[in-house]
Amino acid sequence: MPVQGTETTSPTPYPTTSPTSSGQNNLSSSDRKFVTDAAQDGLAEVQLAPQLQPLPHEEC
Repeated sequence: MPVQGTETTSPTPYPTTSPTSSGQNNLSSSDRKFVTDAAQDGLAEVQLAPQLQPLPHEEC
């Protein structure tokens, strides 16, 4: 599922971001790295979730 505000011309492992409508990007490089890392971690979690076994649920 594509993330809003991203443009891709072909399937890639990670979406590429496009500049804002004014052509400027207001994120610092450390902020951009943080957001990219968080997005990649979230994607990895989503991809791994189907492989995990649910924990047994104890009734109280």
